[in-house]
Amino acid sequence: MTYLHEGAPLPAGWKLAITRNMPFEQQIDLVSGTRFDAEVIETGLDRATAERQQLLEQLQRAVILPPTSEETPIKMAEQLLLAEKTAQASAAAAQASESAAASSASQAAASAQAAATSAEAADQSRAEAAASAAAASQSATAARQSAEAAAGSEDRAAQSAASILGLQVEVATLDPGLPASGDYDPETGILHLGIPKGDSGASAIATPSIAGKVMPQTGDEDGLSLEKDGKLRVRKADATRRGSVLASVTAAANAVPQAGEDGTLDESWTANCLQLSGGTLTGAVAEALQDVTGETVALDLKTANNFTHTVAADTTFTVTAHAGSSFQLGTLVLTNGGTSAVTWPDSFKWADGVPPSLMASGVDVITFFTIDGGETYYAAQVMTGIA
Repeated sequence: MTYLHEGAPLPAGWKLAITRNMPFEQQIDLVSGTRFDAEVIETGLDRATAERQQLLEQLQRAVILPPTSEETPIKMAEQLLLAEKTAQASAAAAQASESAAASSASQAAASAQAAATSAEAADQSRAEAAASAAAASQSATAARQSAEAAAGSEDRAAQSAASILGLQVEVATLDPGLPASGDYDPETGILHLGIPKGDSGASAIATPSIAGKVMPQTGDEDGLSLEKDGKLRVRKADATRRGSVLASVTAAANAVPQAGEDGTLDESWTANCLQLSGGTLTGAVAEALQDVTGETVALDLKTANNFTHTVAADTTFTVTAHAGSSFQLGTLVLTNGGTSAVTWPDSFKWADGVPPSLMASGVDVITFFTIDGGETYYAAQVMTGIA
């Protein structure tokens, strides 16, 4: 065997392909009226078979369009050439991206150098901060010395105050119109004051209508009380009065409730208040009714329990409720619900798991309630066919 690859066997991983490449020739010449040699005819047929095998092998490696394809071989070739150009452009873009990445790496190295420079500056700042701390320590020492000096001044001031506390004062009444006077005798330690006479002011005496109106304020432990003799005294609030507005008036219609002298509401108020537990409510009760519109409709049990809606297009309902385990009931009066698609919340649980059919022209009444804060609603169609 003669190796064509540099006169040596193929390297590992290479493949050797042996194909037929024979010329397409008609080498048999048959003459009429002569004897036909079977070997000649057999050789011709073998050659024709080999030619077809060569064509078939080449066709199997060619790009062949389906018989029903509207593409022409020329157009297919143009598309292949265009794909080659696109691939070459992508390769060029990839090379450009590689160059950009190399540039980014260079910039990153420069940023690292800048960071190192910043670290050196930070070290310098720490050294300066240490120097500032030393200066602050010196300032603290000076402040301590100033505090000691201030303490000495305080002692001297205390001594001066002690001498003032032993001061004696004598006051003399002068005739009206004379100027006030003052004189201190250091030998006797007596301060002589002269004060002229003047008109006396009227004393503020409390009347029965205003006495007792200043009471302990809400949230205060202590309060003030204006007594009948006109004097304002501190009044201690007890456990009942503390945090209350106190008054000694009787409740009246359309008035804010006020507590009595002992800090509790009188019977004129408690008789008309509904207790939290065990009370009796008399008279009619009207619940709020909310008309909801639009194609995305929110039924909020925190604002109302009864809703009305007229379907004019595809409608989606959502429901919200108070958090916690409590019984919350809602009612929806739905008009013309069958004219368009109605989507109920996934949390609605219907009988047999199927939402009800709705009136295309009429009224349906839907009720729903929850006992787990809106995680699940039990829904039912309680009325239908209402024209």
